[in-house]
Amino acid sequence: MSDALAYTYQQDGHAFYVLIFPSANTTWVFDAATGAWHERAALVNGEYRRHRSNAHAAFNNYPTVGDFENGNIYQFKLDVFLDAGVVQKWLRRWRALPTGQNNLTRTIHHQLQLDCQTGVGLSGDESTSALDLILSTETAQEIETNQAIAPNTAPSSLYALIGQNIGVDPQVMLRWSDDGGHTWSNEHWRDMGPIGTTQTRVIWRRLGATMKSRDRVYEVSGTDPVIVAIMGAELELSPTDA
Repeated sequence: MSDALAYTYQQDGHAFYVLIFPSANTTWVFDAATGAWHERAALVNGEYRRHRSNAHAAFNNYPTVGDFENGNIYQFKLDVFLDAGVVQKWLRRWRALPTGQNNLTRTIHHQLQLDCQTGVGLSGDESTSALDLILSTETAQEIETNQAIAPNTAPSSLYALIGQNIGVDPQVMLRWSDDGGHTWSNEHWRDMGPIGTTQTRVIWRRLGATMKSRDRVYEVSGTDPVIVAIMGAELELSPTDA
């Protein structure tokens, strides 16, 4: 913690305290409006690391930050869902049962419904623009680092996105752990809904049973460049004597 640094900024009615730990390679942010902490990160070769911002100044009505690694300058915009032109992955984890409500007995989890904004898919033109930005950004990065652009060889989102209608049919991925987050299930994908399909339900069924004395943890995530607004989740379960 000895090399920690911080900055503050305000946006859309929220005041944020951004705390960066360079040696630990992580960034944590306190939202004064909600009284809650969250972690911010850059996705590099499929792994999370510290957020790219290193310092802040208000400029032209937007929070403006400098990149710790290359000196680039960025603006925080709530209607841009890429991270400096690179795919951004959001992730949320929580205990299935709040502290004090879990009696550590075996339970059957029937279904989980994510209470979120749906019908948020991009139009065809928006999808093309997002993909063009990703391709141009990643190609520039490959050239800058003198890496050969060879499909299926570089750990990059570039090749996975070629030919896809990115964000047109956004997906959310669910995993769960019955041992406190040490091991995880496979990913189970659900639609968040193409543009305008606001009645879409994001729901998973037949989620199995927890083992005795285990506390299940759920995780949802996604990579589509669309708005993500999650209000909560509803879990249906029942105890078992087995």
